[in-house]
Amino acid sequence: MLIESLAAALGAPPEVVRPGRHPARRVGLALDPWPGLADWARADALDAVVLHRHWRWDPAGWPDGVALLASHDPFDRRYAFGVVPELTTLLSLTPGPLIAERDGWPLGTVGAGAARSVAALRAALVDAFGGVDGEVAGADVPATRVAMARAMTPELVEGAARLGATVYVTGQVRERAVGTARRVGMHVLAVGHARSERWALGLLAGALRAALPAVAVRLAPDDAPG
Repeated sequence: MLIESLAAALGAPPEVVRPGRHPARRVGLALDPWPGLADWARADALDAVVLHRHWRWDPAGWPDGVALLASHDPFDRRYAFGVVPELTTLLSLTPGPLIAERDGWPLGTVGAGAARSVAALRAALVDAFGGVDGEVAGADVPATRVAMARAMTPELVEGAARLGATVYVTGQVRERAVGTARRVGMHVLAVGHARSERWALGLLAGALRAALPAVAVRLAPDDAPG
């Protein structure tokens, strides 16, 4: 049931890196492997671990019988600020047009909402994500259209501006797009790549808990990488 529930939550089944031997009653979620990953799996008596990125996973010393699953692209497509219903709801926006897409998957969208200050939007992001790591000042106007994007490129910023957005919410400020943001008057709020992924991992945990109420879902410790 774990694989099926992950497939339902992410839109695609996870990769089975190491099959398990027991039904998944305790599941751990983490972004990246770290030296203490195997110890965490043992200490929390996990039956399965789900990683966002598994490429540096070291099978040496891995607990016998514990499954290792991984999901990279599906996780990013579902949660990486392209079209994320939870983020739209968090910011009290109505979903709007796509800014752009890649390989059939949205890179960003523009949502509409009641007029409010950039400070109010920033406060909502700080409350949800724990902080804002980067900011580019834009036009001092009330925001009614807000772009939400999984990347920051000159093309995406310009596309958001053409759709009427005056604020651009993303994970990380990219220097090559800062000049474009300033030219079009776009105010950029970047919550931080690690913060956005950790938030997304929490959303996945919530989806699994709802789908599998008898399964204990644990998030990796706060000092784990990612």
